[in-house]
Amino acid sequence: MYLRGRPLNYYIPSDMRESYQPQKPSSAPGAKLKLEWVYGYRGRDCRNNVHLLPTGEIVYFVASVVVLYNVEEQSQRHYLGHTDDIKCLAVHPNRMTIATGQAGGHDRKDGRSWRLNPPADPYSVEAEEWDGGGLLVAVDEAPDHNMSVWDWSKGERGFKLMETKCAADQVLSVEFSPLDRNTIITCGKNQIAFWVYENGMLAKRVGIFENRERPKYVTAISFTDNGNVISGDSNGNLLVWQRGGNRVERSVRGAHDGSIFSIFVQKDGTVITGGKDGRILEWGRDLRKTGKEMMVPEHFGAPRVVTSGKGTRLVIGTTKNCVLGGTFSLPLQPLMQDHVQAASFSKNGEIVVVAMVTGRWVVMDAETREMYSQHQDTNEPIQVVQFSPNGKFLALGSRDNNIYVYQVSEGCRKYSRIGRCQLLLHLSYSLYGYFSFYLHACILKARMRRLKYYGNTSFVSYFFVGNVNLCRQVVQPSQMRDVEWATNFCPLSFTTLGIWGDGMDGTDINSCAKANNYDILASGDDFGKIKLFAFPSSQIKARHNESAGHSSHVTCVRFLHNDTRLISVGGRDTAILQWMVTMTTTTR
Repeated sequence: MYLRGRPLNYYIPSDMRESYQPQKPSSAPGAKLKLEWVYGYRGRDCRNNVHLLPTGEIVYFVASVVVLYNVEEQSQRHYLGHTDDIKCLAVHPNRMTIATGQAGGHDRKDGRSWRLNPPADPYSVEAEEWDGGGLLVAVDEAPDHNMSVWDWSKGERGFKLMETKCAADQVLSVEFSPLDRNTIITCGKNQIAFWVYENGMLAKRVGIFENRERPKYVTAISFTDNGNVISGDSNGNLLVWQRGGNRVERSVRGAHDGSIFSIFVQKDGTVITGGKDGRILEWGRDLRKTGKEMMVPEHFGAPRVVTSGKGTRLVIGTTKNCVLGGTFSLPLQPLMQDHVQAASFSKNGEIVVVAMVTGRWVVMDAETREMYSQHQDTNEPIQVVQFSPNGKFLALGSRDNNIYVYQVSEGCRKYSRIGRCQLLLHLSYSLYGYFSFYLHACILKARMRRLKYYGNTSFVSYFFVGNVNLCRQVVQPSQMRDVEWATNFCPLSFTTLGIWGDGMDGTDINSCAKANNYDILASGDDFGKIKLFAFPSSQIKARHNESAGHSSHVTCVRFLHNDTRLISVGGRDTAILQWMVTMTTTTR
């Protein structure tokens, strides 16, 4: 097998040496995936992307999936018409039609408008907003930050009425005035602008701050019930701009300590703001504090967007990708929140080991959640945790490039470290006291240094086998050709040759896993795809079934114990997707 021109040698099992035909085409498995549940929310770098719908659902997005989540019924629906990171979302005044825009790749812009029942199919897009219903305005991320006005109802993908350069600097938000339907407001770095759309043309007036300090960013805008514009900025100030004009009518200095991320005007005219300082404040119609205030706990992040929920409840999306619900009188409760880094159950299912991004790991009772012990070997995140099949060993892999091996006793309640070895990405155990691990030496270093681009780095992929008792590498891989593995998590092996496509290097596939009771192999790659192969996948260019939902590299895939579900974990998209596994034929 060759990866990026480099030969990799794998040893054919003895019972297949005479019959193995590498070029013989293989069939796709008799199984398919259907997205069932999405864990995660994109709040770290997006705004105004949580809304309550008449159906009782809240709509938001993560990765390339739009989620419609009914909190009371604990049900989700999903719109899957996107192929890359979704960046913005707008709800039509009829509350039943939604527009979403995605990152557009090299030179392609892409947006979608769709109805709630059912979702159907008009830009990388920074922001977008409706007028009274017939028009949609969008601003893209091109160097000129072009603003375009669309008649979204014409044609399959809408009809662009006009386009113009919006600003030299980043645009954070765009809104149609709810009262003056031909008025558009944009804001962003060093600017707020007031536009009038008439006769197919856009006329622009820049906001005048007069003797007030011009903020570096105007970070949020909203409208009062009389049509005035309220803006929040990076200095923590609130400004009111008179309807139809471009001058400040009044201001509130120091409303927040730091940037104001969200301004929400309620039906009774009161204003709710959320800021970088973690506070959510209520203001009267005269922009005087009402005394109502709540603090978002730091571990949830700052409030990125605040909107109405059912009754007096508020729904808050945060900078740490959590969605919270609550009121000024009741504590905030997470509707969607972050998750632990890695976990593994003991053989009998009574004990769970949970690992954190801090490098700490704890031993807990799986039912009562009682903590038996906690340990820490490193300050770097633990990325993988695995019990051995006989339950006598626990291995933990960290981003510090070490595997920590522990001997387990007293019913999985006592752990004694017996050794440490270096470098891994994936870990598998054999039935007879061996473990294997797979690594990309260069990409590990790149991720540790948080490099954004890898350029022409020469990646090297390795597959190692070690003896658990000695915590030592087996240096002759040919000795392992007939070893039966209890788990199959390593992408570089004889049984996983077929998951590697043409032109792939050793870093394009990040994870694989075999089903526990079926001959199915799942893989997750750098292109956001999850693929199902027949196992073993030892033929080159093996046929497969493909599913999409992630918008960047898939870092891990795993089947649940009964194989009815597959869990996939994203990288930069910070999403966890739960898939229902549907068997179309017998694949045992």
